[in-house]
Amino acid sequence: MAQGSEGDSVSNADLLRQEFFQTIREHAGSAKRNILFVGCRGVGKSSLINSLAAAVNMGKWNPIANVGGGGAVTTVSRDLYIYKSMGLLGKEDVPFIRLLPNFIDMSGLDELLTPAYRNVILEVLRAILYGCIPNWTSIEDLVREALVIINQHGIQGFRERYRRSHDDMKVYAVVFVAAADMETLPEELIKTVKEATQRINEYYTTSR
Repeated sequence: MAQGSEGDSVSNADLLRQEFFQTIREHAGSAKRNILFVGCRGVGKSSLINSLAAAVNMGKWNPIANVGGGGAVTTVSRDLYIYKSMGLLGKEDVPFIRLLPNFIDMSGLDELLTPAYRNVILEVLRAILYGCIPNWTSIEDLVREALVIINQHGIQGFRERYRRSHDDMKVYAVVFVAAADMETLPEELIKTVKEATQRINEYYTTSR
Protein backbone atom coordinates (compact mmCIF):
# COMPACT_ATOMS: atom_id res chain seq x y z
CA MET A 1 0.00 0.00 0.00
CA ALA A 2 1.15 3.56 -0.69
CA GLN A 3 0.09 6.84 0.83
CA GLY A 4 -2.07 9.20 -1.17
CA SER A 5 -1.66 12.96 -1.23
CA GLU A 6 -4.04 13.37 1.68
CA GLY A 7 -2.64 10.55 3.76
CA ASP A 8 -5.15 7.93 2.65
CA SER A 9 -3.80 4.57 1.61
CA VAL A 10 -3.65 3.85 -2.11
CA SER A 11 -3.28 0.30 -3.37
CA ASN A 12 -0.78 -0.67 -6.03
CA ALA A 13 -3.74 -1.45 -8.29
CA ASP A 14 -5.02 2.11 -7.84
CA LEU A 15 -1.59 3.54 -8.66
CA LEU A 16 -1.33 1.40 -11.79
CA ARG A 17 -4.84 2.44 -12.81
CA GLN A 18 -3.96 6.12 -12.37
CA GLU A 19 -0.78 5.64 -14.41
CA PHE A 20 -2.78 3.89 -17.13
CA PHE A 21 -5.30 6.73 -17.40
CA GLN A 22 -2.49 9.30 -17.46
CA THR A 23 -0.86 7.42 -20.35
CA ILE A 24 -4.20 7.21 -22.17
CA ARG A 25 -4.72 10.96 -21.80
CA GLU A 26 -1.20 11.81 -23.00
CA HIS A 27 -1.26 9.56 -26.05
CA ALA A 28 -4.89 9.80 -27.09
CA GLY A 29 -5.29 10.65 -30.75
CA SER A 30 -8.24 11.98 -32.69
CA ALA A 31 -9.22 8.50 -33.85
CA LYS A 32 -10.08 5.42 -31.84
CA ARG A 33 -7.46 2.70 -31.84
CA ASN A 34 -8.60 -0.88 -32.31
CA ILE A 35 -6.67 -3.77 -30.78
CA LEU A 36 -7.28 -7.23 -32.27
CA PHE A 37 -6.91 -10.28 -30.02
CA VAL A 38 -5.70 -13.36 -31.89
CA GLY A 39 -5.00 -16.88 -30.67
CA CYS A 40 -6.11 -20.48 -30.75
CA ARG A 41 -9.63 -21.32 -29.67
CA GLY A 42 -10.01 -21.70 -25.92
CA VAL A 43 -6.74 -20.03 -24.86
CA GLY A 44 -8.54 -17.23 -23.02
CA LYS A 45 -8.87 -14.29 -25.40
CA SER A 46 -12.32 -13.36 -24.10
CA SER A 47 -11.24 -13.96 -20.49
CA LEU A 48 -8.30 -11.60 -20.99
CA ILE A 49 -10.61 -8.92 -22.40
CA ASN A 50 -12.88 -9.30 -19.36
CA SER A 51 -9.92 -9.06 -16.97
CA LEU A 52 -8.57 -5.91 -18.63
CA ALA A 53 -12.01 -4.29 -18.53
CA ALA A 54 -12.37 -5.17 -14.82
CA ALA A 55 -8.93 -3.72 -14.03
CA VAL A 56 -9.89 -0.40 -15.59
CA ASN A 57 -13.40 -0.46 -14.09
CA MET A 58 -12.15 -0.14 -10.48
CA GLY A 59 -11.82 -3.90 -10.21
CA LYS A 60 -15.55 -4.50 -10.78
CA TRP A 61 -16.03 -7.84 -12.52
CA ASN A 62 -18.69 -7.38 -15.15
CA PRO A 63 -17.98 -9.81 -18.02
CA ILE A 64 -18.37 -8.14 -21.41
CA ALA A 65 -17.01 -10.91 -23.63
CA ASN A 66 -18.66 -14.33 -23.71
CA VAL A 67 -16.18 -17.02 -22.77
CA GLY A 68 -15.93 -20.24 -24.73
CA GLY A 69 -13.15 -22.62 -23.80
CA GLY A 70 -12.47 -26.23 -24.48
CA GLY A 71 -16.14 -27.20 -24.57
CA ALA A 72 -19.00 -25.53 -26.36
CA VAL A 73 -18.04 -22.14 -27.71
CA THR A 74 -20.52 -19.30 -27.62
CA THR A 75 -21.81 -17.54 -30.71
CA VAL A 76 -19.87 -14.37 -29.96
CA SER A 77 -16.54 -16.19 -29.75
CA ARG A 78 -17.13 -17.53 -33.27
CA ASP A 79 -17.67 -14.04 -34.65
CA LEU A 80 -15.65 -10.91 -35.22
CA TYR A 81 -16.90 -8.51 -32.55
CA ILE A 82 -15.73 -5.09 -31.40
CA TYR A 83 -15.99 -3.93 -27.79
CA LYS A 84 -16.14 -0.13 -27.78
CA SER A 85 -13.90 1.56 -25.20
CA MET A 86 -12.72 -1.83 -23.89
CA GLY A 87 -16.39 -2.79 -23.57
CA LEU A 88 -16.99 -0.09 -20.97
CA LEU A 89 -18.75 2.46 -23.16
CA GLY A 90 -21.72 3.81 -21.22
CA LYS A 91 -20.02 3.50 -17.84
CA GLU A 92 -19.49 7.20 -17.36
CA ASP A 93 -17.84 6.70 -13.96
CA VAL A 94 -14.74 5.34 -15.73
CA PRO A 95 -12.23 8.19 -16.36
CA PHE A 96 -11.49 9.07 -19.98
CA ILE A 97 -13.99 6.46 -21.11
CA ARG A 98 -14.14 7.76 -24.68
CA LEU A 99 -10.35 7.71 -24.99
CA LEU A 100 -10.02 4.02 -24.20
CA PRO A 101 -9.09 1.73 -27.11
CA ASN A 102 -11.57 -0.65 -28.68
CA PHE A 103 -11.01 -4.39 -28.34
CA ILE A 104 -11.77 -6.72 -31.25
CA ASP A 105 -12.36 -10.36 -30.37
CA MET A 106 -12.47 -13.12 -32.94
CA SER A 107 -12.69 -16.88 -33.02
CA GLY A 108 -9.57 -18.98 -33.17
CA LEU A 109 -8.28 -19.71 -36.66
CA ASP A 110 -6.00 -22.59 -35.72
CA GLU A 111 -8.54 -25.28 -36.61
CA LEU A 112 -9.00 -23.79 -40.09
CA LEU A 113 -5.31 -23.10 -40.74
CA THR A 114 -4.32 -26.09 -42.85
CA PRO A 115 -1.91 -26.02 -45.80
CA ALA A 116 -4.90 -26.07 -48.19
CA TYR A 117 -6.53 -23.11 -46.42
CA ARG A 118 -3.46 -21.01 -45.58
CA ASN A 119 -3.74 -18.53 -48.46
CA VAL A 120 -7.46 -18.14 -47.75
CA ILE A 121 -6.84 -17.47 -44.02
CA LEU A 122 -4.05 -15.05 -44.92
CA GLU A 123 -6.38 -13.05 -47.17
CA VAL A 124 -9.17 -13.08 -44.58
CA LEU A 125 -6.74 -11.75 -41.95
CA ARG A 126 -5.61 -8.95 -44.27
CA ALA A 127 -9.22 -7.93 -44.83
CA ILE A 128 -9.88 -7.94 -41.08
CA LEU A 129 -6.78 -5.91 -40.27
CA TYR A 130 -7.65 -3.25 -42.84
CA GLY A 131 -11.20 -2.93 -41.53
CA CYS A 132 -12.91 -4.47 -44.54
CA ILE A 133 -14.92 -7.01 -42.53
CA PRO A 134 -18.05 -5.69 -40.73
CA ASN A 135 -18.75 -6.21 -37.05
CA TRP A 136 -20.59 -9.42 -36.07
CA THR A 137 -19.28 -11.32 -39.11
CA SER A 138 -19.05 -15.08 -38.62
CA ILE A 139 -15.41 -16.03 -39.15
CA GLU A 140 -16.22 -19.56 -40.22
CA ASP A 141 -18.79 -18.35 -42.77
CA LEU A 142 -16.33 -15.73 -44.01
CA VAL A 143 -13.62 -18.34 -44.58
CA ARG A 144 -16.07 -20.56 -46.47
CA GLU A 145 -17.16 -17.62 -48.62
CA ALA A 146 -13.55 -16.63 -49.27
CA LEU A 147 -12.72 -20.18 -50.35
CA VAL A 148 -15.57 -20.20 -52.88
CA ILE A 149 -14.75 -16.74 -54.25
CA ILE A 150 -11.01 -17.43 -54.52
CA ASN A 151 -11.62 -20.78 -56.25
CA GLN A 152 -13.95 -19.14 -58.78
CA HIS A 153 -12.43 -15.69 -59.26
CA GLY A 154 -9.01 -15.79 -57.64
CA ILE A 155 -7.70 -13.74 -54.72
CA GLN A 156 -8.44 -10.52 -56.60
CA GLY A 157 -12.11 -11.48 -56.65
CA PHE A 158 -12.16 -11.65 -52.84
CA ARG A 159 -10.32 -8.32 -52.58
CA GLU A 160 -12.90 -6.73 -54.82
CA ARG A 161 -15.73 -8.23 -52.75
CA TYR A 162 -14.33 -6.75 -49.53
CA ARG A 163 -12.63 -3.68 -50.91
CA ARG A 164 -14.51 -1.11 -48.85
CA SER A 165 -12.73 -0.26 -45.61
CA HIS A 166 -14.57 0.74 -42.43
CA ASP A 167 -12.45 3.14 -40.38
CA ASP A 168 -14.08 2.05 -37.12
CA MET A 169 -12.92 -1.54 -37.74
CA LYS A 170 -9.32 -0.89 -38.83
CA VAL A 171 -6.79 -2.61 -36.57
CA TYR A 172 -4.05 -0.55 -34.92
CA ALA A 173 -2.32 -3.35 -33.01
CA VAL A 174 -2.51 -7.12 -32.65
CA VAL A 175 -2.24 -8.98 -29.35
CA PHE A 176 -1.45 -12.67 -29.67
CA VAL A 177 -2.84 -14.69 -26.77
CA ALA A 178 -1.45 -18.09 -25.75
CA ALA A 179 -2.25 -20.29 -22.77
CA ALA A 180 0.50 -20.72 -20.18
CA ASP A 181 0.12 -24.50 -20.25
CA MET A 182 0.54 -24.85 -24.03
CA GLU A 183 3.35 -27.29 -24.80
CA THR A 184 4.22 -25.51 -28.02
CA LEU A 185 3.21 -22.20 -29.52
CA PRO A 186 1.14 -22.27 -32.74
CA GLU A 187 4.06 -21.18 -34.89
CA GLU A 188 2.14 -21.42 -38.18
CA LEU A 189 -0.65 -19.18 -36.87
CA ILE A 190 1.88 -16.64 -35.55
CA LYS A 191 3.71 -16.68 -38.89
CA THR A 192 0.47 -16.22 -40.82
CA VAL A 193 -0.68 -13.30 -38.64
CA LYS A 194 2.73 -11.65 -38.99
CA GLU A 195 2.65 -12.02 -42.76
CA ALA A 196 -0.88 -10.64 -42.90
CA THR A 197 0.23 -7.41 -41.19
CA GLN A 198 2.70 -6.64 -43.96
CA ARG A 199 1.95 -4.61 -47.10
CA ILE A 200 -1.80 -4.43 -46.54
CA ASN A 201 -2.08 -1.17 -48.46
CA GLU A 202 -0.96 -2.98 -51.61
CA TYR A 203 -4.10 -5.10 -51.53
CA TYR A 204 -6.86 -2.97 -50.03
CA THR A 205 -7.88 0.65 -50.45
CA THR A 206 -10.50 2.95 -48.95
CA SER A 207 -11.47 4.25 -52.39
CA ARG A 208 -14.50 2.80 -54.08
